[in-house]
Amino acid sequence: MKRMMKLKNEEKLNRPAVLTHRYPGVSCGDVISFGGSQNWFKGNLRSCGCGVVAAADTLRYLLGGAKPASQEQYDAYIKKLSRSFPVIPHYGMPGIAMALSLNLNMIRKKMNYRAAWAELPWKIEETSRKMLENDIPVPFLVGPDFHMPFSKREMGIKLYEQKESAGDGGRSGTVSYVWTKNIKDHFMVMTGLDGDWAEVSSWGERYYIDLKEYETYAKRNGFGLFSNIVRIRNVRK
Repeated sequence: MKRMMKLKNEEKLNRPAVLTHRYPGVSCGDVISFGGSQNWFKGNLRSCGCGVVAAADTLRYLLGGAKPASQEQYDAYIKKLSRSFPVIPHYGMPGIAMALSLNLNMIRKKMNYRAAWAELPWKIEETSRKMLENDIPVPFLVGPDFHMPFSKREMGIKLYEQKESAGDGGRSGTVSYVWTKNIKDHFMVMTGLDGDWAEVSSWGERYYIDLKEYETYAKRNGFGLFSNIVRIRNVRK
């Protein structure tokens, strides 16, 4: 019996978990972005606005705003929303501030959701999967890297792009994940899970992270206090 339960749990963890609807983008000429980007703004929003963008895109999705916005609409939306999200110059937004401000906006908009900061590091994958299976995006923070601060190694966690090789006879080829950069001190939004690979939105692009690497990073750097997810649940009775 225990073996059967273990196999069922493993099967569930290996099953892909994705959002039901298209993640809200922005029309950029002939291209529709994958979420928003802080790089479209100036000043403090550009340098430290990743949390505002992650929160804004999460709210857009939960409100049913899957239709792409124009750049003018998105610009006005972010600037208005930023008034209720505290961004500390040269630092950004703490995770707990993200959760509190999301709750404030959810209450104002009479949404049936509530947010809370942080999960036990070893439960990040389980909670993220549950959120995605309930059609809820997962905002998360890759915080500072305190481990071996004077090391010459790349800091933070790896960010990947997905590449598909050409197959034979018109068939699709194999999928591989190609490292593009390392990232820290940055908010992103998780939009899908397939095994250990998490699909994420950042800078208006689709990237991937190794969720096991992220869990290890969260435990190693402050035991989840500085790197963690924003837990969002549906409170509809």
